[in-house]
Amino acid sequence: MQNAPHHSLRSAGFTLLELVVVMLIVGILAIGAAARFQDKDGFSEVALQKRMLSALRAVQQQAMQNTLNNPCYLFVFDNTNGQFGPANPNTCSTSVDFTQPAYLRTEAGELQAEGISLSVIDNGSGSITAVRFNQLGQPVQADGNARICSAFCTVNLTGESTQQVCIESEGFVHTGVCGG
Repeated sequence: MQNAPHHSLRSAGFTLLELVVVMLIVGILAIGAAARFQDKDGFSEVALQKRMLSALRAVQQQAMQNTLNNPCYLFVFDNTNGQFGPANPNTCSTSVDFTQPAYLRTEAGELQAEGISLSVIDNGSGSITAVRFNQLGQPVQADGNARICSAFCTVNLTGESTQQVCIESEGFVHTGVCGG
């Protein structure tokens, strides 16, 4: 009779010590990951910053591609009502057009609900509430007559953290440090 294969008990699985160490490491990693997902400090500001950047660039692109006479591509910053977004291009009113797609604007009160304040500063002349783009993509006053952001304009979204969107004098819209 042949001998049956003999299996060593030591190679059959984890030892109790190895199992405890693995569980301890997984537990520590889970605590760190859970803390990261539960806290949204600063997340809302970054999300709104990216949304505003995209919306400003979309309005700017529309202005540069437009061939109509006297077009109005105005972007409104309304901290009083906690919103930002494009104005109605037909009326050029200085209020957010809620018929525009949601990805181009915020809802009324959305900024306050997130605990975020909005400020827009033209480095050359002080606070502004709207920026219009001409056919070259350059920022101009809401009436379309004079250039603004002579050096740059800074949009601050302030809550748990402060995030910036910059509008440079020649129309470059970006995040980060303005004028640099």
